[in-house]
Amino acid sequence: LILEAEAIRRENEELRKMLGVIRSQGEKVVTAEVIAVNQELSGKFYMINKGKKDGVDVNQAVLTADGVFGKIYSAGENSAVVIPINHPLSAVSARISETGELGIVEGSVNGNLYLKLIPKESQASIGMIVVTSGFGGVYPKNMLVGTIKRVKEDPNRLDLEIEVGPACDFDSVDFVMVVTGNKNEKN
Repeated sequence: LILEAEAIRRENEELRKMLGVIRSQGEKVVTAEVIAVNQELSGKFYMINKGKKDGVDVNQAVLTADGVFGKIYSAGENSAVVIPINHPLSAVSARISETGELGIVEGSVNGNLYLKLIPKESQASIGMIVVTSGFGGVYPKNMLVGTIKRVKEDPNRLDLEIEVGPACDFDSVDFVMVVTGNKNEKN
């Protein structure tokens, strides 16, 4: 009973946090539960318990209370598959909040995130915040992606090698929010 009560308390806390995010955004969202994780050679995919009948469709942004999680990779009638942003097939248009510099956050085989296309002249440094740029039409603008964890200059590259620590913990996510549209859109 104690373990069950603790699990319910954690779930309640996570849902309350998500409710705060929902209220602060001008987006329509559907809350879903992660019901399965599929580990493939290229990386993990997550299955959620909401699908097309709930308004969930391919290329919609998926968020957690902590930040950007991924996007809908495929959608069935009652469930959908999410590709997380740390997957090697994933890319998110992003910017460094403090400098305004635009780049692309890409996942990798080892599950790390890398911010690409930031010039060597940049003042990017550890601890700076990386957010979505709003370009590309998938992710709402200014959603937290993570913070800069490492900056390395490679003489053979024109851009900096920047590792980003993700805002969300991909291994412990139970609930997500799927952005299904803008509240101001007419249905």
